[in-house]
Amino acid sequence: MELNSTLRRMRMSIDAKIILEKQFETVRKGYDALEVNKFLDEVIEGFKALEDKVKKLEAEVEENKVKLEKYSEMEEALKNSIITAQKSADNLLRDAKNRSDMIISEAESKARRMQEEYKNSYADIRSKYADLVTSFHASRDEISRNIEMQLDRLRGTSIQSLEELESRMSTFENNHDQ
Repeated sequence: MELNSTLRRMRMSIDAKIILEKQFETVRKGYDALEVNKFLDEVIEGFKALEDKVKKLEAEVEENKVKLEKYSEMEEALKNSIITAQKSADNLLRDAKNRSDMIISEAESKARRMQEEYKNSYADIRSKYADLVTSFHASRDEISRNIEMQLDRLRGTSIQSLEELESRMSTFENNHDQ
């Protein structure tokens, strides 16, 4: 970071073109102009290489900023997707719980109704059974009485008929014997 800002400051004040175009006055007791020019050419080449490297690094930084922004957007989208998925899962669980509670409640209610119907049906069947038993006993008693009456009639008729028959026979014999 420090190198980058230093290079920017230098670039603002100096660049390869400025170095190349810089003119120096010649003085008598100065440096050898060819040697200085040769050194400046090397400095220019090094400076151009640094400028190229800085441009390349700046391009990479920009590219990385774009990638970082893209990844940040993807991260945000993933977070939102996870939140949405969690909300959906929570809603599904809540709906499933509510549905299962409703099914259980309906089943319990239906079981209570069926149990009540069976109790009522059982009571009705017991009542009808009791009525049938009572009716059976009444019918049996009535049939027994009718049978007894018929037997009495038969006994009475038989005895009476026998007596009548004996009487007729006697009359007949009396009539025939005479």
